[in-house]
Amino acid sequence: MTLDECTRRVDIRLKSTGLTADDIRRLKDILVRHRGPCPVYLHLGLPNQTESTIAVDEQMRIKPSDGLIAEIEKDFGRGTVVLR
Repeated sequence: MTLDECTRRVDIRLKSTGLTADDIRRLKDILVRHRGPCPVYLHLGLPNQTESTIAVDEQMRIKPSDGLIAEIEKDFGRGTVVLR
């Protein structure tokens, strides 16, 4: 069974502190290169130790893969991507 067959959604966890517009554009570019059927949820860790969860637009659904995970974690850190 492949990652895209056993994954219902992809969660991406980022800290909002230090996150820039360029970071968001870079993440969007990665997601666009890996389009597919799987919904994406962006979890932003806030300075007060709470979290805000954003369901990414349906047009930004992705196909989970080792390449996708590697690209995101290269730019944003290990453990950033959680497959559910």
